[in-house]
Amino acid sequence: MGWVGIRDLASAGPDRGLAQGGPSGVDQTMATLPVGISMSLLVALLIGPGPLLPGLGPAVQARDSRQHLVVITEGPGRIQGLLYRMQRVPGAGSGAEGTDGGPSGDAWRQVGPPVVVVVGRSGVGPKKEGDGRAPQGAFPLGPAFGYASEPPPDVRIPYQAMVPGALCVDDTESAFYNLVLDPDTVPGAKDWTSAEVMRRDVAPGDDLYRFGVIVQYNPRRVPGAGSCIFLHVWRDSESPTAGCTAMAEENLLEVLRWLDPEAGPVLIQGDRVFLEGLREEGHLPYPVPGSRIPHRPLDPNRTGSALPPTLPSSPGTGSG
Repeated sequence: MGWVGIRDLASAGPDRGLAQGGPSGVDQTMATLPVGISMSLLVALLIGPGPLLPGLGPAVQARDSRQHLVVITEGPGRIQGLLYRMQRVPGAGSGAEGTDGGPSGDAWRQVGPPVVVVVGRSGVGPKKEGDGRAPQGAFPLGPAFGYASEPPPDVRIPYQAMVPGALCVDDTESAFYNLVLDPDTVPGAKDWTSAEVMRRDVAPGDDLYRFGVIVQYNPRRVPGAGSCIFLHVWRDSESPTAGCTAMAEENLLEVLRWLDPEAGPVLIQGDRVFLEGLREEGHLPYPVPGSRIPHRPLDPNRTGSALPPTLPSSPGTGSG
């Protein structure tokens, strides 16, 4: 999704710039960056070197990825799943359990035990706006966000405090579709009729977004393809989301502290059949977690340095 890049509508025009085009939209005027993201980070998230693979978030190609959050459900429509942290370890030895078997001898290892998550009320699958699914595929992660002015201790990925009026626009007719913004900074009339409130402590009065992570889904902001997808705190283990992936607060905090911006963390999620398909096609560099091949636990403080294969996203088209 787009992250607080408020475009100058006069220059973006009716085609929404990036929503219909490609990297050429980036050189148009940025009116303001109301929540403080740098221009260089915004460009890095929106464009990558060379042509894009179909349905793949460009930031996957724009930076090395050595950390994967893998979310697996056990079938279509299942609202519960398991989240695994996978990390690439240099020099762990070709042919070891969990390795991609590449010539570098690097290997992927599971970090810690899996944790229970809930996904969309319609499960995980190809996504479109309002369908209640969490998107299947591979998506870059970050920045983090929350109610507090500062991130929790030991969180390393970029963090953005949400101002009381912050919204994520999920109106498919809006020029601000799939952008997180402060409405008070938007010039002219507001053109949306539907948006997700980011300060849920103000209204409706809960902690679901006390901490969270932006999932970079639909970064070109294609109308109707889905919007406002996050990792966030769950209501409980039996309550699905509208399209996000949610977990207990203590587990989310552990994930936040593990994520390393230098490792280019990526969310990979789907049901087991979808992920097994990625593995069989050579896109997933390790056996699907929870399969018969066990994974050796890894010290969470140890990092890797090698490039994994590029992961494709489903070409599907939600609001969290």
